[in-house]
This record gives sequence, structure tokens and C-alpha cells, in this order.
Amino acid sequence: MRFFQVIFWEFVQNLPLVVAFFVAVWLWAQNRKPFAIICMLTGSVTGALVIRFTESHISGKVIERVEVTLINIVVIGFAMILCTAYLASENRYSNWKLDLILGGGVGILLSTAQGLATPGIATIDWIFHCLAFTITLPLALMSIRASKARDLPSSLVISIFVTFFMSVTISLIDYTEFLF
Repeated sequence: MRFFQVIFWEFVQNLPLVVAFFVAVWLWAQNRKPFAIICMLTGSVTGALVIRFTESHISGKVIERVEVTLINIVVIGFAMILCTAYLASENRYSNWKLDLILGGGVGILLSTAQGLATPGIATIDWIFHCLAFTITLPLALMSIRASKARDLPSSLVISIFVTFFMSVTISLIDYTEFLF
């Protein structure tokens, strides 16, 4: 039962980030760049704050340090802007193969920034966190690429499924101790 609670809270944490990312790419592709940027910034701030105030429900630890929240806002916001501009561009370098590389790189960047901001994190915990992100983020990028040409409601539904998949995968990798 505890593992399902972990998945639930992981889903709650990921939902504002993934939905904002899907919507931002969709807006950017519709040539509504100012709204896309607002969406990315809102998503990164909201997502970082949700993580800050719900992480204790997963790990049982106290609310994360302000530094970690600020790093999440900056790194997630930067990653969203970089990946949105990349996914919205239609050129020969923007393809699913590069989605795998870019998604993995963003996963390493984000998990490393979070690890450096979290004093006392065990190396093995950082490695599993990094692995979880490098598996899920490329798949998210490929899903966003596939949905950007759809209508917004369809893209939102896909974003919820992607959030669920990411949440289960991250929970299985990051929180295996709650399986038993």
C-alpha cells in the first residue's frame, strides 16, 4: 500500500511540470511564444513548489531546503525553455534520436543539480535518481514531439498518461524500498 502512495505523490509532483511542458510546446508550435514562456515559467515554479511541500509525503523527511526549491525552479525552467525551442523547431536536427540524447542529458543535468543542492545525499540514491530521469525524460520528449501537432485537449490527455508512466517508472527506480 505504501508504494501506491509513493506513486500518487510522485504523480502529484510531476503533473504540473509535464502538463506545463506539453502545453508550452503546443503553444510554441502554434506560434504563441509569449504564452509558451509564461506557461513554462509557471509550470517550473508551481512544480518546484509542489515538490517542496509534498516530498515529505514520500520520503518522510522534512520539507526540502529553499536552495533545492530554487535550483529546481531555475534548472527545470531552463530545461523547459531549451527543450521547448528544440521540440518546436522543425529542422533536420530535431528528431526522435536526438530526443533520446537531449532527454538523457537533461535528466543528468536535473538530477545532478538536485543532488548537489541536497547535502548528505548518498551516491547510490543520486545514481538511481539520475537513472530514473535519464529513462523517463527522453520518452517524455518523444511523446511531446508526437502530440504537438494534435489539438490541445488531446495533448493534455497524452500528458496525463505520460505523467503516470513517468511517475510509476521513477517510483520503481527511486523508491524500491517501498515495494517490500
